[in-house]
Amino acid sequence: MGNCVILGKDETRQFIFRGSDRIIDLDRLDEFWYLRAVFLAANIQADDPQILRPVFCKQGIEMRDLLLARSAICRPKIKNYNFTGKIAQLLHAALSIGRLKDSAAILLGTDMRLSKFDPRSMLVVEHKSVERAMYPAVDVHFHLESLPSNITPERLIRAMDATNVAKIINMGGTQELFDHFATDWHDRYPDRFVMFMKPDFDAVAKPGGVEEQVKWIDDAARKGAVGIGEINKSLGTAFRDPEGNLLKVDDPRLDPIWDEAGRLGLPVLIHTGDPPAFFLPVDEHNERYEELSEFPEWSRSNPGDPTFEQLMTDREQLIAKHPRTIFIGAHIGSNEDDLAYASHLLDKYPNYYVDMAARVAALGREPFTARRFLIKYQDRVLFATDGGFEMADTEPGWTGERFFRSHFEFLETANEYIEYPQWPLSQGRWRVYGVDLPPEVLEKIYAGNIERLLPTHEAIMSRLAGQSPAAAAP
Repeated sequence: MGNCVILGKDETRQFIFRGSDRIIDLDRLDEFWYLRAVFLAANIQADDPQILRPVFCKQGIEMRDLLLARSAICRPKIKNYNFTGKIAQLLHAALSIGRLKDSAAILLGTDMRLSKFDPRSMLVVEHKSVERAMYPAVDVHFHLESLPSNITPERLIRAMDATNVAKIINMGGTQELFDHFATDWHDRYPDRFVMFMKPDFDAVAKPGGVEEQVKWIDDAARKGAVGIGEINKSLGTAFRDPEGNLLKVDDPRLDPIWDEAGRLGLPVLIHTGDPPAFFLPVDEHNERYEELSEFPEWSRSNPGDPTFEQLMTDREQLIAKHPRTIFIGAHIGSNEDDLAYASHLLDKYPNYYVDMAARVAALGREPFTARRFLIKYQDRVLFATDGGFEMADTEPGWTGERFFRSHFEFLETANEYIEYPQWPLSQGRWRVYGVDLPPEVLEKIYAGNIERLLPTHEAIMSRLAGQSPAAAAP
């Protein structure tokens, strides 16, 4: 479909593409999936906003929303999404003997869809409410670009004030979006929103591309960025070099990026891999079955996909190769199901830290092991939520207030069998248990550790100007 032209909607609310027989019915897709389908069908590249502006503005979609959607949706892995193959795969699954038997059981009332199973707990146990974090918290991993359009800076700050969240660090600082968030969020509320910047690893496919990204790091640092990230999981699984080979996490061609981060003292927040269940077949034995069924493109069990073990090895080699650069492993480094390996990395590499973003669901089902881990590495764990996606303005949805409080309930209480954040966006069919951390541990995890890692803007500018030496090794 590469060069087809978007014509817009006709009177039947169908989206038409010239030069193609593809028709997108808007009434059958919500806004996110509609935009995703548009981007996939048109094979839109990351530098085409001017082509799209007239069409999308005519449809009532603002340019800012278009950029946010493009940033969230256009990923190398799905630019050439195989619709035909996926449809055939789904039809084969739907018409299998096992599925037909399951459907019959549901029709006869002897079974039900798993998504409908939502039992009410009969437990009568003590429950402690937490309205505000014990200490002012810094959320080191938040996606402003994923927020619904009705969540304004003021609405988010209201939630932060109500729950004692002092600051949020934004992970959506791509070249296209950095100035938007710097101007509309950071500059208006500099004490509440902190900027990281995000490199583009497609740059390796262009002559001089890595050097351009190093220059972009310097430019963003001058504009106020104090860190790099989120380096998303496409590094190692989707980004490719000019020969079509997967770009490995520790590819030496990327060394100038990590070296510049170390020179300036910018911590690098990196997401490598996924939960191990994502690398297994999506069947009745997979504990993340519901999530992977809803988002099949998240599965890493396809032929040719790198293994979980290979990704972890590559990431460890990256950390070892750059001892002067601070790396923060997003989501407990994707080792939330194996805290012994997370401990190995923290013990061996003083330049490695982890955040707990979107991992309450995993840590909360191993509360005793998790508590020991969080106490032992209280100087190396950072509070984080991965917030932004599907945050609601009002309850019963997951408002900012409810979202932050669910994290504090997990960390500060011994409450039993509780919902993890954003339940029932199912990361597994279980509830979780609080870890009841001591106050001195909470104070470090909430803010002390990240405040120790972030450089001041003055220190960054001095290093850029060559007036002070590179940042010291951790």
